Amino acid sequence: MGLGAAYLFYLFSRAKPTSRAGRYSRKVLSFSPFIAGLAALLLWFGGLGSIVGGSTIGFEVYIVIVLLLISLGMILRDRLTFRMALRNFVRRKTSMAIVILGLMIGTAMISGSLVTQDTFTELFTRGAYYGYGFADEVVYVRNVTSFAYMYFPASISPSLASQLASNPQAQPFLLGTTPEILDTVSMSDTNTGNVQSQVTLIGTYSNASKTLGDFHSTSGSVIPPNFGDTEAVINDRTARDLNATVGDSVVVYSAVPATFKIVGIALSDARGSFSGNDNIFVTINAAQQLTNHPGSINYIAITNIGGLRGSIQHSQVVGLAANQTLNSITPASVYKCKTDPSQTAGPASTLCAYSEKQNSVNSATTSAQSLSSFLIVLSTFVIVAGVVLIVNIFVMLAEERKSEMGMSRAVGMRRGQLTRMFLFEGSLYSAGAAFVGVFVGIAIAYVIVYVFATIIARFFPVNLSEVLASFTFTPESLFTAFTEGLLITYVTILFTSWRVSKLNIIRAIRNIPEPPQGVRTYTVLSLAGIVAIIIGALVFEQSYGAKSAVEALVGPSIIIFGAGLILSRFFLTAMHSR
Repeated sequence: MGLGAAYLFYLFSRAKPTSRAGRYSRKVLSFSPFIAGLAALLLWFGGLGSIVGGSTIGFEVYIVIVLLLISLGMILRDRLTFRMALRNFVRRKTSMAIVILGLMIGTAMISGSLVTQDTFTELFTRGAYYGYGFADEVVYVRNVTSFAYMYFPASISPSLASQLASNPQAQPFLLGTTPEILDTVSMSDTNTGNVQSQVTLIGTYSNASKTLGDFHSTSGSVIPPNFGDTEAVINDRTARDLNATVGDSVVVYSAVPATFKIVGIALSDARGSFSGNDNIFVTINAAQQLTNHPGSINYIAITNIGGLRGSIQHSQVVGLAANQTLNSITPASVYKCKTDPSQTAGPASTLCAYSEKQNSVNSATTSAQSLSSFLIVLSTFVIVAGVVLIVNIFVMLAEERKSEMGMSRAVGMRRGQLTRMFLFEGSLYSAGAAFVGVFVGIAIAYVIVYVFATIIARFFPVNLSEVLASFTFTPESLFTAFTEGLLITYVTILFTSWRVSKLNIIRAIRNIPEPPQGVRTYTVLSLAGIVAIIIGALVFEQSYGAKSAVEALVGPSIIIFGAGLILSRFFLTAMHSR
């Protein structure tokens, strides 16, 4: 194929301009931008994508670069046409602003949907990250009936820590292990008399801040972790429920009641929000006395390197290594801990390490993506309307300059040059509209989040400011919105430019309207409608197996669109019969 293509190019290069080969060579040359784009796509999927990583953002950067290079090559080949397009672009600034505002609708909706997805992901996963804090893998055994954490000898924790530190797979990613006691207690404030039940008692050593993080007060200062056995730190949720302040005395009711002095109120961050509940933090000695389990613990937190969010990428390696260690140091039992990714996890009645933080984050991310996918499906209707608006805008621009284009064609401008002039002008409009639409989409996303938070706050105890504080966006989402909006606008303008260039010179000069479309055109549209109905039915059928709400919504939409194309054929026939 390479030799054949080279021979054809040799013939084209030596052919006379008036010969058949010369005419074909000019026709091939006119399709060179399309051929270059197709070759670039084949190059990416043929091997370049796997070399550079094959990520979505990498592919989008590649597409933008290819589109920029192809456009630059077309401009250098036809500078006069580009100058004419640039003059048309800048000579009417009011019209330019209106056109850009109309073209940016699709990009704005894409950007708003992606920013909303980033916000919902941040909102949903924040509770998962803060609920476990820096405890990436947790070791426990649950009671099969009450699901409470069962106590085991505290000597297991140092054995696990020493063997994990010497494990060649886990050691590079391990930050430390922390023995703890987690139990449920009731509390009362002796000063205010308020009582709060279902409070999580957390007992740790004073050096736990090295692996679990510091306590931070509402003013931002660090609360010293080395408090005594009769002192405690509570989080701000507990302080609000008890109306407690620093210096108050609280009575903790457990197996052995005890009184503690509050020496700090911790902010509900990665340390203070652990368990996502009302918390009271005491020393491990005090927790053992309260629960009447001296020399025992019921929870071990394993912390990985990477911080609060980046550490979960090591959960599988460290968790499997911890299970190998636990299988060797715990007494023989019927069930063994999972030591291979292909194995299924044993029952919770076995002392094992569980990657609960990663599982919680994945579940929250899936929920956020499902909600965002629903919003994206809803925005597709606006995107389709935006595409139709783009076509209408450029058709109106062509109608406005119809006489001018007819005279240009009459004095020698070729159809390809007219197509490129509209394409160059449309490219400038599409780039400006995509850039503006990205930032308009951020504003749309903020409105969506605000309305969502307002509705949720009416039915659930959710703070509106906390939801709005989760509003965020990533550079990847903004660039994705820019790329998709640019491509949608560019392809639509490419089709419209080709359609506009097929004008009749005499009608254009005399400004005579084009004749109406014939019945054959609508016959083709009706056939396309039949194909759309079949595709929509297949998509809707797939929604049952995949249990996807997106496909269940998209399928009927395609069917309705196809039905509209079919009905247009019959409406035209009825109009002609009259």
